[in-house]
Amino acid sequence: GAGQMTDLENCRGPENYTLNTAVELYNSGAPMPKLIVSDDARAAVARFLDGQPAPVGITLREADHWPHRNSNVDEWLKFADYLREKGENVIFLRDTNKAKEPLELGGATYCTLPPCSIEINSRVALYERAKCNVFAANGPATLCHFLSNPWLMVAPLDPSMAYPPGRPDWWLPHHGIPAYGQFPWSGPNQRIIWDLDLAENMIAAWERFEAGDYNCPAPPNNVVAIPTAPPPMPIPPIYSTAPALPEGG
Repeated sequence: GAGQMTDLENCRGPENYTLNTAVELYNSGAPMPKLIVSDDARAAVARFLDGQPAPVGITLREADHWPHRNSNVDEWLKFADYLREKGENVIFLRDTNKAKEPLELGGATYCTLPPCSIEINSRVALYERAKCNVFAANGPATLCHFLSNPWLMVAPLDPSMAYPPGRPDWWLPHHGIPAYGQFPWSGPNQRIIWDLDLAENMIAAWERFEAGDYNCPAPPNNVVAIPTAPPPMPIPPIYSTAPALPEGG
């Protein structure tokens, strides 16, 4: 069964939920395994998308626990508006606890697909069909590490963050790559975007995606320009403090 983590400093449980071991194995020559999705899930997603262009999938984190990790939903909706104006077919995957709730703002309604928020085979089947999958740094983004499909993950870094994975020095010992680097198995159009999930940053990343700037394997981490003193980001309050765990864990 599931267990609740109490190690806030390292954000890892009794087993290894970070990717440093995967990076070590990949760098030693082991292939990165790929997810295999059920035929039923693929067929269901194909029926839903019948006649539609390949979607841009946006996955939201909207959990009640650790809200500092949540997606900046208003900014993602602005990004979706930009994409829709460009003619993109945008589908949101809401957090599981909000899967069946409509996604609306200012009279605008955004397409969601509840079964893909709830059932993992259906989620991955949609990810397989997407033109690109876009995330804030969250758990479902990890699924795309095991796919060959395009993805962009927005991840802010700042040494002052209370949340450890938001600090540059956390990444190398826990995820096996330096801050501002990329996972070594990342292929064409698979990138971490080291910035806040603000609409302007996501639009800039999308324009680079569309221009083909990411249409090549990720550069080796030993040639990545890593700033020694990155300018402080304007961190919104949602990122500033990691809440205490409930009493008893």
